[in-house]
Amino acid sequence: FSGGIFTTTDTSTGSKVADGSYVVTDSRTANITVKSLVRGTTSNVTCLLATEAQLNCTNSAGATFTLTRRQFS
Repeated sequence: FSGGIFTTTDTSTGSKVADGSYVVTDSRTANITVKSLVRGTTSNVTCLLATEAQLNCTNSAGATFTLTRRQFS
């Protein structure tokens, strides 16, 4: 996540699976638009900052998932 855009990758293959944009609405909440490269769909989700490296998210259908920032060494 940087500058209002992000990319997600499959950790097992390294393949890019989605792109998106986000707007931070307060110190712990972000509204995110995810464009799936696998499904060819666009989804809107709301995420809460759980830790510096983890967002807990809920999509418009109520499904929950976690986004984790990859740590580079």
